[in-house]
Amino acid sequence: MSSKRGVGVWLTITLLVSTPLWAAPSPSDEQQLLLFGHDDRHPVAPQWVVSSGHCFLTPDHHQQAALLVRFAGQPSASMQPDRVLLPRELAAGLTAEGESFIISPAASRLDIALLHLPSAPQGITPVPLWSGDRHSLQQALRQQDYLVSQGGYPQDSLETLLVHSRCQIRNLTTQGILEHRCDTLPGDSGSPLLLPTRQGWRVIGIQSSAPDPANRWRADNLALAIPTVAPLLNRWMG
Repeated sequence: MSSKRGVGVWLTITLLVSTPLWAAPSPSDEQQLLLFGHDDRHPVAPQWVVSSGHCFLTPDHHQQAALLVRFAGQPSASMQPDRVLLPRELAAGLTAEGESFIISPAASRLDIALLHLPSAPQGITPVPLWSGDRHSLQQALRQQDYLVSQGGYPQDSLETLLVHSRCQIRNLTTQGILEHRCDTLPGDSGSPLLLPTRQGWRVIGIQSSAPDPANRWRADNLALAIPTVAPLLNRWMG
């Protein structure tokens, strides 16, 4: 697995998905879908927001605070997280290149961040994380023909909610990384890969890195599969 690039833009937009069971996102559903902006965060429990860990590190590997969490559909609402949790080992696998990082394969397994909000936002229903293991995720992907929906576009705004619907997972590696062909670019780090289930949408992965635009035709995007970091997230959330 080659190292790939994740861009850290220190501005936050958080989104939320509320879709019917077994409904694939489409442009007509845009008021029910989320929009994910530059280095995204996504609510997964009433006071918890998940993102990519490298979004909260400076080029010299110092952790920086989340600036603001804003909610699609509620343009006037925002919150300042009071905690940002990262794996301590993540920084060792990041090599700064301008405002970007080259993320090593080992670091890809640790590219996660968990933000705690001081209170649960009103009127927002979080999308749950995948609760099964790697094997059950593999089975669920097979049942969906390895098609998922990816939230996250650099041109998004709080008024334009977009996802890439029914894009392809190419592989779930033994290291717990989802290799995919969804339309992600630098700036989309932290956005979710979403899978429909009988219980509703589930977040199955968090976007980590993408190849340079010139190499997109031959290299997959990388997302961290939730089962890979589920024990860590569960410990953080208590």
